[in-house]
Amino acid sequence: NAIHARDMKIIIDWVPNHSAWDNWMITEHPEWYTRDENGEMTHPPDTDWLDVADLDYDNEAMRDYMRESLAYWVEEFDIDGYRCDVAGMVPTDFWNSVRPRLDAVKPVFMLAEWQEPELHERAFDATYAWEWKEGMQSIAKGEADTGALYGYYSANESAWPVDAMRMTYTDNHDQNSWDGLPQDIYGDAYAAAIVLQFTGEGIPLVYSGQECANPNRLEFFEKDPIIWNCEDEVNALFRD
Repeated sequence: NAIHARDMKIIIDWVPNHSAWDNWMITEHPEWYTRDENGEMTHPPDTDWLDVADLDYDNEAMRDYMRESLAYWVEEFDIDGYRCDVAGMVPTDFWNSVRPRLDAVKPVFMLAEWQEPELHERAFDATYAWEWKEGMQSIAKGEADTGALYGYYSANESAWPVDAMRMTYTDNHDQNSWDGLPQDIYGDAYAAAIVLQFTGEGIPLVYSGQECANPNRLEFFEKDPIIWNCEDEVNALFRD
């Protein structure tokens, strides 16, 4: 309510592809999970995510539960949408069935952690611009010139729906924990990358602490408080 009073919106993270092994569904609805050739529950195929169990989207009852779970947070808490984890590892037709269910409650904003044009056709407003990030980092490292971004921008023009929003970023939770701090990754090109992120087409992401030059990579699976250093010059750049 305080966020809405400031004329802002809030979306929350939602993980549809898998659950923890100690999730209540494991014991109460084991039929909702994918099985391997031995009939055992398994982690998501083609991943090393051994700490989670893969959900089976061939099960209609599980799909119904997931749709209602998404509707619950909109109906009961008035959130404004979702950031959907590894959205492309869930069938697109599930997302297509979700969007009208949510919009019937209120208009929502849907962000997919994926980059696939078809996700925009009926379900999602925005997708991650991974190719922008990869091209920008290649330029910053001196491994490419600005042509590295040509494929990204030209594909947006020719292969993506005209109203598809792409989310550009120079830092996020995965990159911070696994790859490094943006000030180290981008070096002398960091300020230019931030400017292009905000002035080029798409919607910019600011990762918590980035605007105040948090000097530490945050632990991925632990509570790790941000060090706020709002006197850093990057803070003024983000404000501008």
